[in-house]
Amino acid sequence: FPRLISARPWMPSLFRHGNYIDAMSLIRTEVVREFGGWSSELDGWEDFHLWVRLAEAGRH
Repeated sequence: FPRLISARPWMPSLFRHGNYIDAMSLIRTEVVREFGGWSSELDGWEDFHLWVRLAEAGRH
């Protein structure tokens, strides 16, 4: 896949209302590693925490 595109436009502001990214999201391994992966201290919110950090850094 050269580039996967969402049916929705990229809107980081939606994170103010909760996690809107599907659990079936694909993310490059090197990006997860670059951002330190998922936090082991968060139970049930690990993915949301990572998505917010990515959005704050302008990644999508």
